[in-house]
Amino acid sequence: MNDFIINQVSYLQWVRGQSKSKNGEISVYITVTCNGQKSQFNTYVRGLEKHWNPKKKCFNGIENEPINAKLKLIVSALQKIELQLSASNQEVTAKSIIQAYTNKLESKVVKADKTPSLLKVVDAYLQRQNEYGSKKQTRKNHSTYKRHLIVFLKQIKRENLKCQDFDYDLAEEFKLFMHKNKSGTNHTNRVIGLVKRVLDFAVIKKYISNNHLTALRLKYDERLNTTSLDKETLQRLQDTVFSPRLQKIADIFLFMCGTGIDHCDYIRLTNDNYYLENGKHFIKQERQKSGSEADALMLSFAIRILEKYKSINELPQCSLTELNRELKELAKASGIYIRLTSKIARKTYANHLANVSGFSDENIAYFMGHKTTKHLKHYRKIKKNRVFNELAKIDTNLL
Repeated sequence: MNDFIINQVSYLQWVRGQSKSKNGEISVYITVTCNGQKSQFNTYVRGLEKHWNPKKKCFNGIENEPINAKLKLIVSALQKIELQLSASNQEVTAKSIIQAYTNKLESKVVKADKTPSLLKVVDAYLQRQNEYGSKKQTRKNHSTYKRHLIVFLKQIKRENLKCQDFDYDLAEEFKLFMHKNKSGTNHTNRVIGLVKRVLDFAVIKKYISNNHLTALRLKYDERLNTTSLDKETLQRLQDTVFSPRLQKIADIFLFMCGTGIDHCDYIRLTNDNYYLENGKHFIKQERQKSGSEADALMLSFAIRILEKYKSINELPQCSLTELNRELKELAKASGIYIRLTSKIARKTYANHLANVSGFSDENIAYFMGHKTTKHLKHYRKIKKNRVFNELAKIDTNLL
């Protein structure tokens, strides 16, 4: 006579406040309880927190019906797995149900192919990184790297290249391809670095037995470009009389030089970003690139430009393409022999704070929205006058 085991299994949907994103979305978690033992997992199904109904364990509103349908499908899949485990005389626990469901999801990302193509595994790897909460700029970079790989594989007519076939020789061929397309060493190495991580991921998932690029060492170009405008050049830009068209560009560029704001953040500025504290003018804003907060101290010439236009909302606007194009003509008209770009503005701000104003690296990082001083080496270069000013403050008897 066969013994039948009746498992008491329940599925509870709930939301976690810590998963709330900037736009108010939260992730739905499911807790599986089996015979008194609990285990939980993230469904990665997201909806607005304000629409979540804690009593009905779903999102309110007709517009959220597709989200609720997804959740029902997940619970249905879990129940089906529970029955399958029980029917095959396997141990039914909360963890085993979730593990079987997770394995089923991963098999959908990369189907049960012993040798999946490189691009399929790239998609699987990037999907996992996104689930782990990779930053917007990181996702954007990964998308660019993947695009380079697709073009390269099409050019060599190997779109379905298998993971195990991407070896050292192919990596060298890819470097040559990137060089011909005028990509820098560091950018090329970052793409190959992504491929190395993808192949490591393939090894972990047992799609391949080993990573042919494990021993490949990527040498990055450490030369730093801290080109910026000195005090005299900034003054020349302020004193030169331009045509109305170029004057608009000059004002935009000088305001960026005087606040250290990137163009993508400049075009989003409103009056709400400006504040005055202890007689100092500041621009407070969340940086688009990193999401970090920046309280930029406004330099004197940026303040004069703000006074000229009366308010932040009235500052002139232009696209990044137009700005960089017109800056070439601006440099020529003012006799500046530096290739002016929008990036020069942020470097000028950092160098001015370090060498003219004498601020510490910690303060500069705070003004620029950096969490640490690590990346300041890409923006500012300490000059002799800063060193001598510091020496003047030190008691010579202590040297």
